[in-house]
Amino acid sequence: MSKRSASIDRRVVKTKLALRDALLALMSTRSWDDISIREICDRANVGRSTFYLRYQSKEDMLADSLVTLRNFLLSTAAESGRKEFPFLRGLLEHIAEQRAVFKTIIGRRGGHRVAIKFKEMVRQLIEAELKQHGHPVAKSHWLSSYLTGGFFEVMSWWVDSSKAPPIAEMERRFDVLMSQILQAELPLRRA
Repeated sequence: MSKRSASIDRRVVKTKLALRDALLALMSTRSWDDISIREICDRANVGRSTFYLRYQSKEDMLADSLVTLRNFLLSTAAESGRKEFPFLRGLLEHIAEQRAVFKTIIGRRGGHRVAIKFKEMVRQLIEAELKQHGHPVAKSHWLSSYLTGGFFEVMSWWVDSSKAPPIAEMERRFDVLMSQILQAELPLRRA
């Protein structure tokens, strides 16, 4: 890679980070539908033409951000020391760090379109985990949807709760519930 290419790549990354940070800041106080591309660009100190060089729309930017988050969670999962659902700790930490944003996305003030895309990302993580471990129910899309729905509803409660349990307690509770659900499903698959 040439020096010029590396410089351009760094500028692209820097611009995307500025746009993402601006969107997160705006989403911590306002719903998805109320945020315009112009506001994102103004907050990031980026021109609209630069935005459109990187993304086609807000939705495109959201999709790219969720892919980046999913890839980050997968890349750091090995460091978690967890045998099952190693992405869980990182996901809970991310939600805790961005609690105000998640109150808007999945809390009671919800942003429906963003919630659907976030939920889909979580479902993909769960399905990938089940497949990686060769779990007998890995091809059961209804089960990954069920686990995702449960996770999503509990996260909605967690971000809105004034007395939310700490991350370690949430992680332990999810471990217990997910293992019970997966174990209960095994006899049904053999029948």
